[in-house]
Amino acid sequence: MVGLSYLACMVGVIAAALYTGLISDWMTLKLARRNKGIFEPEQRLWGFAVTTIVLPASLILWGVGAAHHVHWFGLIVAMCGTAFSNTCGITLSVNYLVDSYRDISGDGMTTVIIIRNTMSFAIGYGITPWLTNLGYQNCFISAAFVGLAASSVFLLMTWRGKSLREMYRIKYWELVKKQIDMGMLHG
Repeated sequence: MVGLSYLACMVGVIAAALYTGLISDWMTLKLARRNKGIFEPEQRLWGFAVTTIVLPASLILWGVGAAHHVHWFGLIVAMCGTAFSNTCGITLSVNYLVDSYRDISGDGMTTVIIIRNTMSFAIGYGITPWLTNLGYQNCFISAAFVGLAASSVFLLMTWRGKSLREMYRIKYWELVKKQIDMGMLHG
């Protein structure tokens, strides 16, 4: 039965794939049309609006539910929502990376993978003392606020992302030229 509970994660990942693929692309096209037909990579970040709500809600449902012995179905819903949010976070971030820095997206992906693996290790290593010291409820409520803060960064990037890209465009093209000269990219 415990193993079957992970079907909820699979459902969350499939829902996120549909959301970040079909719905996110549809929403990005709508935003580009509203922007006089001009696509900006930051338009893709609006997909994070859903995860900004779903991730904290799922973590709170999990922590409070486990602490107060909620019906097992509540925990399954929380697992589904967390899997959905994690998958959306990764996919939307990678989409933004590729849309913004297409020519060096391979290096960017390497950086994303290193950060993701480091965070996975840190969370796996630190969650036991965190949970032991705070208990389920307080641990997952605090995790919900961390998730809310991380998901909300999309608002800052939607607001300032274009100006940041423009500010560093010369460095970007210098890096692209350097990689072409080294034979790492095709010009």
